[in-house]
Amino acid sequence: MARLLKLLIILILAAALVGSSAYVFLMNGTKNGDDGGDGGTTPVPDTTPPTINSSTVDTIGSPGKTTQINAQYWDNKGVTSAILYYRIHGETTWKNLSMIPNGFADIVIPVGDTANYEFYITVDDAAGNGPVGAPSTDGSTYYTITVQQQNVTLVHNVFIEEGTTTWCTNCPWVADSLHNLESLGTYHFFYVALIADMNPQALARTVEYNEYGYPELYIDGGYYIILGTKLTKEETQAAIAENITAAENRDVPPLLLTVSALFDNTTNQTTIVVMVTNYGSSNYAGTLRVYLAQRNSYPYSGGTGIYHHGFVSFLTNESITVTAAGTEIKNYTLAGNSSYVANLEVLAAVFSNQGIPKDSYPPNGKNNSFNAFNVDACNSTLIVPGGKLPPAIGITFPTAYSLNIFNRHILKEIKPKTTTCYGRFTVTALELNGSAIVRVEFYLDGKLVQNLTAAPYSWKWPLLRPSLGLKKHTITVTAYDASGESASTSITIRVRAL
Repeated sequence: MARLLKLLIILILAAALVGSSAYVFLMNGTKNGDDGGDGGTTPVPDTTPPTINSSTVDTIGSPGKTTQINAQYWDNKGVTSAILYYRIHGETTWKNLSMIPNGFADIVIPVGDTANYEFYITVDDAAGNGPVGAPSTDGSTYYTITVQQQNVTLVHNVFIEEGTTTWCTNCPWVADSLHNLESLGTYHFFYVALIADMNPQALARTVEYNEYGYPELYIDGGYYIILGTKLTKEETQAAIAENITAAENRDVPPLLLTVSALFDNTTNQTTIVVMVTNYGSSNYAGTLRVYLAQRNSYPYSGGTGIYHHGFVSFLTNESITVTAAGTEIKNYTLAGNSSYVANLEVLAAVFSNQGIPKDSYPPNGKNNSFNAFNVDACNSTLIVPGGKLPPAIGITFPTAYSLNIFNRHILKEIKPKTTTCYGRFTVTALELNGSAIVRVEFYLDGKLVQNLTAAPYSWKWPLLRPSLGLKKHTITVTAYDASGESASTSITIRVRAL
């Protein structure tokens, strides 16, 4: 009888929720200004031509590398055609590549090529108000890729900044994809997680990219952009792998960056040395960013995993100039701020000073443009290689930012960043990242309510009087390892006892 009553309550609540949100799907009507004055039966003719607001102009490429051509375009109804035309100097036939939807196309210059390339761009809309071209619509004038052979061949390590949050329900599979690809050891890349809701500097960095939403990956400073919410889990990892491989083969200045760290047990300080060597024949000017990060960071939404390489702070963000065939050396000192210095790492990246207009949300018509400063070199080091990592624990139920009824996840909450529970439920926690946990404590609003020394780690919500309204509570779970070091995670919930 009790189970039947619970089921009935679930159905009633679910029906109420669906009914309250039905307006989202039932709204309909004609947008103001879309009709031709006869009640909407004749649309207003589109006579506005598209525009190319900016594009790559004359540039330099290298044999065996990829040169990316970019364009920012706009149309009041939407650009339906954006085409890059290119050819080798001396040829009469133009090849072409589509620049939709991301506003760029890659030209691969084969090994052994010495001739320059020529290119131009055209865009058009559905009404045929174009084409509009840069610098021409027919190739009568064009831009040039000057092909130059590099004196030295270096492996380009790709640098990824992961825009994310702990409340984002789509972010975990992007985090898992990055970690899986890193674990394979076959891709040349480093990454840092910009956990925007936990770190003001991380949020400020995503604002510089004019982020459209989370999760969003900025590959090599925005050379490629992946908006994770548009992809499935399987598509996400495949897209990241494809973009890493493509970015690794792009044309970059011949720079070699190394970073090292030496931890002093006596002073509890770390000396960090960054060296940038320029193998080119001309001086190089860029921006050096040195990131302090945590190897194990915050648990992500759902509590089944943890963010790796979580951004902590910038050790520097400064201009750097490296003379031709020269080396620039930078030294930094980091004061010991944690017994878990072994959990810290340093990532360094050199960004180009040449800004390239990009959009964090590719379809035109959105106001998410920014200047991408591509990463020309990067590297990483642990402060204490092989050191012991802190324990890690995640709360797997109640399901974060969802409606949970009688110990069951029902659906995502309509109200953002809210976790709601109806009826009695069990709080469950999960040991993460192979942590050697020996004790787990559960706290309700700061008061210890459960102490466990073995998995499974769970605590059943106490029997309470039925309440008419939702009451806010905070659940905190703290995990300890054998050495007494601890890590905690919390979730704030709204509860209505039935």
